[in-house]
Amino acid sequence: MGSPDISKTRIEALHDWFCVNTGQKYRLDFARLLAWENWLLVGHNGKELSLVVRYLKRQISENRRNHGSLSLARILDLENFEKDLGLAQMASSGRLRTDRKLEPLPASEHEDGNAAQVRQAAKQIAADHREIAEPNPLDDAAMNELRNRRNAELEQLKRSL
Repeated sequence: MGSPDISKTRIEALHDWFCVNTGQKYRLDFARLLAWENWLLVGHNGKELSLVVRYLKRQISENRRNHGSLSLARILDLENFEKDLGLAQMASSGRLRTDRKLEPLPASEHEDGNAAQVRQAAKQIAADHREIAEPNPLDDAAMNELRNRRNAELEQLKRSL
């Protein structure tokens, strides 16, 4: 596969297209020229730019995104552009629907009994801690028993993790 065309003519054409279609005016200075070169070097093209701009304009008109989404700096930021490109591609293919039901989680991700036991033990330790935090000065034996029980439960919890 050959290297992409990163000629100044192509960059100027994409830059002008972007400015006209977003209603924004940006000077094509050296920093922006380099940003466009990087954008093209990773393989992006005018078709993708058009898809993302259309997607973002639609999102802005539906009040789902703000106008800053269409800033040139955000478009030329590779990470942001690739996120928006992925969303735009999903939206154009109909795979990005909020009313679509989710597939069930893998079986390995369902809560097992051990997780429930650990959570219950943590709740009990927190309740015991509250009792210890507000001790009854007349009952040192009960206080020592709570401390010992809390320490034993903490050790058991550590072992189970």
